[in-house]
Formats: sequence, C-alpha cells, structure tokens
Amino acid sequence: MAKLSSRSLKSLPPPSVLHSRGVALALLDRILLPDDEALRWHHLHPNWAKDEMVFESRNGEGDFYFLWLWKWGLRAVLRGFHHECPMATECPALFPGVPRALARIRDEPAFGGEETTFFLWRDRGLLAPWQRSPFTMPRG
Repeated sequence: MAKLSSRSLKSLPPPSVLHSRGVALALLDRILLPDDEALRWHHLHPNWAKDEMVFESRNGEGDFYFLWLWKWGLRAVLRGFHHECPMATECPALFPGVPRALARIRDEPAFGGEETTFFLWRDRGLLAPWQRSPFTMPRG
C-alpha cells in the first residue's frame, strides 16, 4: 500500500473511497464504544448541511483531520493537523488557490481554525484531481 502524503496527491484515494472508509471507522467506533462518545476517534456527521457530510477523526493528542464532502464527492476538502509535523511550526500559506466555492470550508472554525498542516481539495466533479496550494514543502 502506498504511503499517503500531500507530497504525492495521486496516491490519495477518491472521495468516494474515503467516504466509505470513514463510515466504516465511525460505525466501528460506535460499536466498540457505544456508551462513551468522548473516547471515539472517528465521527460521522451525515447531515452537516444541505447536501454536505463531514467525517472527523481526532486522536485525543491534538492531531485531527476532517473530510468534507458536498453532494457525496463532487467537491471535497481534506484538512488536518499533526502536531509533530514540521509544517506545524513552519506552516506556509496553505490556502492560496482554494476555489471560491470552498472558501466557506477553508474558514470554518470547526475544522481547525489556525491549526492546519494540510489542506487538500477536489473541485468540479468526481474525476477532478486532488489539489493543494502551490508552495514548496519544508524537508521532512
């Protein structure tokens, strides 16, 4: 299995695959921890807004990521934070180039606010490639 990285966006699965995996993880957490939502790492918000859903993963140590899907993958954003990542202290401008239609998601405080070490998006259809802002990544 290829290592997922924002350096190589071609290895990132399409939103439909990420959606299926997110649903499975959220359901598994619900089954394993039925009475303690605070201990669950994975959460599914199927009705975030009209035609939108969000998958959220938090490890309890400050790391998290969100997968936002509009109309089940026609538009998608993957945003997260890893506190040990070099980008956590040297965070370049991650948001230039984000399409106007996704600006609301970029600015959504529930998705991490200033704490962001990666921000990827797909826009304009199911076959669109994953994209990120054009910046030079730091080593590591």
